[in-house]
Amino acid sequence: QSQIDLLERTDSNIKIPANLDYATVFHGITKEEHQSLTKVKPTSLLQLQRMPGIRPPTMIKIIHHVVNRKSRKARRDERVY
Repeated sequence: QSQIDLLERTDSNIKIPANLDYATVFHGITKEEHQSLTKVKPTSLLQLQRMPGIRPPTMIKIIHHVVNRKSRKARRDERVY
């Protein structure tokens, strides 16, 4: 239930990088999820949420990866100035 709550509270406009390699970044996703994600290559959380067969735990992994990636990039950018 807490995973579903997190998905509902997360901004659905979060952008997912087009070059995201689902095979190397996310351990524990099913073969079917990997195939579907690789074929569709969702570009936003909203598109990801609408994909059939993608489990909430997989969505959470992708959200965490994207948000953490943005945070790391922001910290790097702050150090440059």
